Amino acid sequence: MPGPETLLVLALVGAAGGVVGGIGGPGGIPVILTLNAVVALSSPVAAATASLVFVVATLSATGLYRYSDGIAWGLAALVAVPAVLGTHLGTRLAPTLSVARFETVLAGTLLLAVVGIVYRQRRTDGPAASGSPVPTAPGDRAERWRTTGRVGLVGLGSLCVGVAAGITGIGGPALTVPLMLVAGIAPVTAIGAGLASGVLITVNATAGHAVQGTTPALVPALVVGVPYVLAQVLGWRYVHSVSERTVAYTVAAVAVVGVVVIVV
Repeated sequence: MPGPETLLVLALVGAAGGVVGGIGGPGGIPVILTLNAVVALSSPVAAATASLVFVVATLSATGLYRYSDGIAWGLAALVAVPAVLGTHLGTRLAPTLSVARFETVLAGTLLLAVVGIVYRQRRTDGPAASGSPVPTAPGDRAERWRTTGRVGLVGLGSLCVGVAAGITGIGGPALTVPLMLVAGIAPVTAIGAGLASGVLITVNATAGHAVQGTTPALVPALVVGVPYVLAQVLGWRYVHSVSERTVAYTVAAVAVVGVVVIVV
């Protein structure tokens, strides 16, 4: 049973991660790191615990974006199906990785997310470049993914994301959202679809860990999970009150911080 100080740290990290997760960012990164470094869980148990938290978190966040913007369900399915296949492979690899390799995978996935966000922003034009508010409905831009190139990029990339999700316990949206941004999909559409697909990814990751015999730590999951879920509302409101550019670079900045923490 973690001590009071550890429980407080978990709750604070959960709240901070939930805000970031509400904008489709890597909010799971501080959760994973805290479960490893502060609670001292093994890498497989930390991943299983985080996956359990993210099942509930992605469900609640998907509900928020469904309420405000609608979900591009076809895009969510395109992301989810290959990601689920990758998740099964990732959960089988997780028990074989040392802590050092686990951290390397985590840092690598974060760096890929940063590269994707920056690349997309350098190609951004129109309203996002001028700092106008994020669109609050998918509209015509929600269908921009229906091209052969984008379908191939998102499908293949989602397979790789699933492997990373199975290994690290990250819920999927932290990586699938940047992937969709690189493909030129509108941020709100990408976040909604990423979160919706994340439900299936996290459920399968959690099931995969169970099949491997890895049991999540229920007390840390509860202490970090409740504030995480509640704080997502703040992230959701943030997305609808600032520009696309601000949202994108906020996510990138958090990811960079995560990489620095892992490396240091």
